[in-house]
Amino acid sequence: MTRFSTDRIDCPHFLRDLLTSLPQALLICEPDGTILVANPGAEAMFGHGAQSMSGKPLSILFTPEDQDILYTNLLHLVEEKATVDEQAMLLRRSGTRFMAMLHLRGYDHPRGRLLLAHILDIDHEKQMEKLLQEIGYQDLLRVANGVGHEIRNPLLIIGGYLRKMYTSCKATDEDDTYYKCIVDNLKKIENIVRKIEFFTNPPKPAFFSAPTALVVEMGVTRNSKELQASGIRCLIKVAPVNLVMDQHLISRALAILMENAADALHDGGEIRVTGATREPWYVFSVQDTGPGIPEADLASIFQPFFSTKNHSAGIDLAILKRIMDSHQGKVEVFSNVDKGTRFDLFLPLERRRLIRRENLADQKSGA
Repeated sequence: MTRFSTDRIDCPHFLRDLLTSLPQALLICEPDGTILVANPGAEAMFGHGAQSMSGKPLSILFTPEDQDILYTNLLHLVEEKATVDEQAMLLRRSGTRFMAMLHLRGYDHPRGRLLLAHILDIDHEKQMEKLLQEIGYQDLLRVANGVGHEIRNPLLIIGGYLRKMYTSCKATDEDDTYYKCIVDNLKKIENIVRKIEFFTNPPKPAFFSAPTALVVEMGVTRNSKELQASGIRCLIKVAPVNLVMDQHLISRALAILMENAADALHDGGEIRVTGATREPWYVFSVQDTGPGIPEADLASIFQPFFSTKNHSAGIDLAILKRIMDSHQGKVEVFSNVDKGTRFDLFLPLERRRLIRRENLADQKSGA
């Protein structure tokens, strides 16, 4: 344990041994957050030497976007309540971020007030908890991933030899029809494989601010030719808002709903796409005038490989659900048989909690 030149800390030997043996990070600070002592657990967790942390503000462990508001609010709450337990995204010296649980305690030392910061890295804990909750789901993902991998290679071989045989043989009109039918079905299988691979290994969302109108346009455009060919009217009314999201993933989610709605409208009809604010959410809605979904099936439609259609693999809505989960959003469905179906996609308007957005001390003084 590194010794520091300060008369504020006078730890007995057993306490120094205790601090040294703790695997978690423990820092002793001034009430204003100035670090006095950092144990080896803090060195290992953050990558800063204990000596180099001494005299620095505790804010060096926070991400830049949280240093002004969240950090200030935490110090204010410790001063006010003496005890604060909060989750926060912290920053290692290497620049990597991780989710941590902060236990902050105000302590009256004989030589003055102190702030004790006990910090736990909960990223691993959260991953394990999620794994335990989804263990059966993960088994399904592994099976699906294996099936997709095993199908893809034979599929490529079949397609390659089929084209070679077709081009090397004199074909009749009937042969052309058979060849086109086989190729179309191979493409359908290949498309299913791609969807399975996306479902089992979805890309991590890249969050940026994007306009809602652009995302809807991207989603609708993917199905524009099919909508025109089927004589389906598409009405769009979207409140213009900039949302922090992965615009490509959300546009894909909307495209899935557009494709499902178009598939339900065999003899034409109407699809209405809307977007509006419903605090604390922004909600995209896709509504069709199709035959609707039986109530008994509604609870199962987001399960992978569940489908009420003979020609569907039942993977699209499962992909949609994964996309919304990755955005900390949700999806709801409402349907009436013979009247139509509406899907609502809920996205958070504000991804930061109040403690990260507004200065609590200023609020109190203003009141």
